[in-house]
Amino acid sequence: MTGPVARAIADKLTAAFAPVRLDVRDQSEAHRGHAGASARGETHFRVEVVSATFEGLGRLARERSVQQVLAQELAEGVHALSVSARTPGEDKPPADEPNVLGFRDAQIAARKAKKDV
Repeated sequence: MTGPVARAIADKLTAAFAPVRLDVRDQSEAHRGHAGASARGETHFRVEVVSATFEGLGRLARERSVQQVLAQELAEGVHALSVSARTPGEDKPPADEPNVLGFRDAQIAARKAKKDV
């Protein structure tokens, strides 16, 4: 988390959900040149929110509640928002390795590495 949009996202999610764990990742660099990307960055985010407030809600209701809290950011320049909203009982502890990539992240990294060669 670095820029003002990422900080605003973190602040709003913290206020709304009192998460036990929150991870806000700006993935804009990986989407440079794609639709909705901007040279200023902070257009593509992935958020992981772990909160007891999600108890009893289905996946879509959880994601909609996060999108509702971030409606202003989505209207003002955030082009893409990937949401993972879980309860504390559903949360997996973070991987021991600090640079573990998900499948999609690994694909993006591989494409970027090919371009850099």
